[in-house]
Amino acid sequence: MLLIYLLVLEKKYLDSKKNKNEEKKTEKTIPYHSEGAALQQQQQQQQQQKQQQQGQKQQQQKQQQQKQQQQQGQKQQQQQHQQQQRGQKQKQQQREKNS
Repeated sequence: MLLIYLLVLEKKYLDSKKNKNEEKKTEKTIPYHSEGAALQQQQQQQQQQKQQQQGQKQQQQKQQQQKQQQQQGQKQQQQQHQQQQRGQKQKQQQREKNS
């Protein structure tokens, strides 16, 4: 009777020890302060990504502005060319009238 009691006690002891070991294994291996550091690093990465995206948007806007300015410049050149042609036509017409 005593022997059975001791065996049951030993079994309970071993089971509880086994459970404690399993709990330790399943606990997070990263200490709390490391979690904070990891979170901070993640936030910094997100912030860097936002800054990169903003930089890309600004670059795209600059490129669009440059294209628009180039197009406006080309339009102005075309207008000047047309005005020159008109002026030449008027001169020709006056020459024809004079002769």
